[in-house]
Amino acid sequence: MKKNSKQCFECDAPATELHHVVPKSLGGVKTVPLCAKCHAVIHSIGRNMEIALLHQKAIAKKRASGLRYSGQIPYGKALAEDGCTLLDNPYELENIKKMQQLRAEGNSYGQIEKILKADGIKTRKDTEFKKAFIYRVLQRVGV
Repeated sequence: MKKNSKQCFECDAPATELHHVVPKSLGGVKTVPLCAKCHAVIHSIGRNMEIALLHQKAIAKKRASGLRYSGQIPYGKALAEDGCTLLDNPYELENIKKMQQLRAEGNSYGQIEKILKADGIKTRKDTEFKKAFIYRVLQRVGV
């Protein structure tokens, strides 16, 4: 027997939410009607780990496709006019190469910060590099 679309798929109470069976981030389009209580249960702590894994897979898929996968554009990349595709930013990639070289020479993150400052190299926001930012950039590129 097919349920009324205004009834909760789980408990037959009046439905107030439409829940994506497959997350939208993974291309899901089908929804099921749920009441607020059942919807909350689905998104409860026990399911959050499952949902987090699905989100990680979606991010990995976007990253592998060269698409934007979070709110912030990674250093070394630029956003294309389509608003989704990530392109290489030559200036930032050159700065990353310099950071990698300095690190390979045995410089600490603090020393790299000072060298970049002395050379007048700045972030995309026209501020001086901080050692924590340098660390994150180099960790992301695998140094």
